[in-house]
Amino acid sequence: MASRDNEALTAARPAIGPVIQSLGLRLKRAFTNPIPTPPPAETISESELSRVIFIAAGAESRVHHGTDYRNTSERIMADLNAAKAELENAVQKFKPQFSTNRGVQNEQDIAFFTLARINSKLGNYDEAERIYKTLCPPISSCAPVSQRTVHTTGDTQAHEMEIMLAYLVFLANTARHLEFAESLGDHLLSTKTYWSAEDKCRVRLALVEIYNTQSNFALASERLRLIEALNPPVLFHIQISVSFYLNRAVSLAGLGQQSSSRQNFVTALVRSAVVLGMWHSTTLSVLYSYGKALKKWGAYEAAASLLGECCLGNYHRCGTLHPLSKRSYTELESKQAYLSIFLATPAPSPAMLRLCKHSWAP
Repeated sequence: MASRDNEALTAARPAIGPVIQSLGLRLKRAFTNPIPTPPPAETISESELSRVIFIAAGAESRVHHGTDYRNTSERIMADLNAAKAELENAVQKFKPQFSTNRGVQNEQDIAFFTLARINSKLGNYDEAERIYKTLCPPISSCAPVSQRTVHTTGDTQAHEMEIMLAYLVFLANTARHLEFAESLGDHLLSTKTYWSAEDKCRVRLALVEIYNTQSNFALASERLRLIEALNPPVLFHIQISVSFYLNRAVSLAGLGQQSSSRQNFVTALVRSAVVLGMWHSTTLSVLYSYGKALKKWGAYEAAASLLGECCLGNYHRCGTLHPLSKRSYTELESKQAYLSIFLATPAPSPAMLRLCKHSWAP
């Protein structure tokens, strides 16, 4: 019996041999040839876009913070640029979904809204404004704002109004297209729905900032009294409260009421520095405006101290080439006496200031 089995196995070997040989060749090719990597995904899901937006928004919000002095401009701006690139890539991949499903428009709008804020923080004001106009067509219309209407209802209209409010604040903060911004603010106040008391206060404060920039201090002071009567800013977020006292200080300074202006500047500075941090973007804005006022009042040493601190904070947060950094340094350097006072102080900051000066000055 055993001999028959051996004979059968021997007879089968010629037939099995080629199969084993073929299998061996296939295994060899499988382990020696490189494994092809799948191409990157050409589209992404709504949930993936939401994840990228969340990360980018976090990077954008960290630019404001002034409590962690270890975060230098190189790290902050690098994180911001990386978040911007990733979000732009995600938006491109999400476009096919948007073309086939209009129901996801809000998600894409939020992505562009985040990109606008990131570009603003990077100092790319032209690009930020272009995105704002793209987001809300009524803004870019050539017709007067009072003649425009938003042709949507419900959550979509509320979302568009939120974007217009952000655009108004952007224009007020950067002093761009002030006449248009004033018309936009009046239009937003005339909209009765979708606004909370805090949002209305933000619109009114943006308008006051515009009036101050236009040197219309009497109107700014009048509107501030209205704000205080209707919606006391102290009831809202600390940044709204600081904005109120800062704008009142600027308007009072313009009206020649130096003592009252000083009190409001100090209130704004203390509130912002204690709650938000000395190098928070809101505090740096107070330092800049207060320093400018002190220069006009002839308090050169105090002006140099505040403007110097503003310079250092902006350099640390935004880098030397950012528009805010250039603005604060230009104000400090406008008269050599102010700069000399600051450079004479016994602190490590003068060396940094000189370095920053030569890094961008022509």
